[in-house]
Amino acid sequence: MANLSQHLNMSDFFLKIQCPRQYQSRRPRIGWPVRPAVRYGCLMVGGRGSPPVTARWIAAAPALPLLTDSAAQVAERLVLLLHFGVDWSDKNWVGARRGEYWDSLLPSRVRLATYSSASLHQWWSAASARLGSTPRTNEQRDELAVLLTSEPRPVLRVMRDQTTALTLRTRIVADAVRASRVADGGGQ
Repeated sequence: MANLSQHLNMSDFFLKIQCPRQYQSRRPRIGWPVRPAVRYGCLMVGGRGSPPVTARWIAAAPALPLLTDSAAQVAERLVLLLHFGVDWSDKNWVGARRGEYWDSLLPSRVRLATYSSASLHQWWSAASARLGSTPRTNEQRDELAVLLTSEPRPVLRVMRDQTTALTLRTRIVADAVRASRVADGGGQ
């Protein structure tokens, strides 16, 4: 839970830098804001007192330091949504190549999509089509829609230049989420 509170403090910091005039009027005084929970630039994600799904996933890995660069934060969340949306069934070719996923498939598809994309919408379309990934819940779709409106150039640059680090962070978060699900009795 400490990581989640750090994340929320970082989101307040991010809002202060991106939207200084709006910061004072939207900052929650006590507890979670009624609506929305976490801010990405001047856009907000979440609803009725809950952080977005990617913030909860990241909070499952408390040892993982939070990113401070806003473009890196958006890139990390997009890669997390991409990974958690992959169809692992026999209907998708990725399911049969799990051994190559972390070291080859995910990083190459993330990086390859940056070269042919001028916007985050194009990047998402290319990467998700190559991996067979779609957001699974309304909450994931809502967060994705907001993230895709971010400034594309710095985010695409982070994805292209820091692919290995993003993939490693995604793997750490995915392992932590899986472990917390097993510990809670929810299985994998």
